[in-house]
Amino acid sequence: LHKAIRRQRQMCIRDRNNMAFDFPNEPSRTRVELAQRIAAYIVDSGLSWPAARARAVEECGGPRSLPGNSLPASDEIETAVRAHYALFAPEAHAQTLLTKRKLALAVLEHLQGFDAYLTGAVLNGVATEDSPICLEVFTDDVKSLLAVLMDEGFDLEALDPQASAFGRADESIGFVLPWQGNMEAVRIDVLAPQLARSNPARGKKDDYQTEWEAEGRISSENLRKFLENRANS
Repeated sequence: LHKAIRRQRQMCIRDRNNMAFDFPNEPSRTRVELAQRIAAYIVDSGLSWPAARARAVEECGGPRSLPGNSLPASDEIETAVRAHYALFAPEAHAQTLLTKRKLALAVLEHLQGFDAYLTGAVLNGVATEDSPICLEVFTDDVKSLLAVLMDEGFDLEALDPQASAFGRADESIGFVLPWQGNMEAVRIDVLAPQLARSNPARGKKDDYQTEWEAEGRISSENLRKFLENRANS
């Protein structure tokens, strides 16, 4: 048994695409290796999540050649992405997250009159340098939200609503801001106020997250507190 385990670990760490770590639900080796390969394509090659998944599956011979229940779930891929960053670029990734979270806080502070939150990759720790900052605003007064954003001078663009844990947003708005030498994209999804009572994006913390990063969404008040605690630590 010990020899088999050692062989498996050697296979998992033989290159940058295969890192050894355990998922909480103990998936098969195929699921782990696929998740690791997908994560490498996302982080190192800049592929989108669907494109990275498709390429990794194709490299393994296509979906028909894979054993049953071997495709990793989204949360497993997210864990693999965080693990990849933790192993190969921890400091650079931490700086990327910090930069984007500070901008998220700056935008959220303009939305103090709304039920607004940071969510998505910038919160949960899987953001790449190109990831947009995703905010959720629970309101049925879209006109007032747009007025506030335009008063702040943001150059707004209507975006196609994307599927999320809540389904599709009522409206989606985007803009780009210069921030610390980069151009950062911000996406705001407008959702019905009653949806704020649930939080389907909340996940189970893995070994590469803090508790608040797994919360699914975070308010400006709590985000500010956690950023201040990080700065003082």
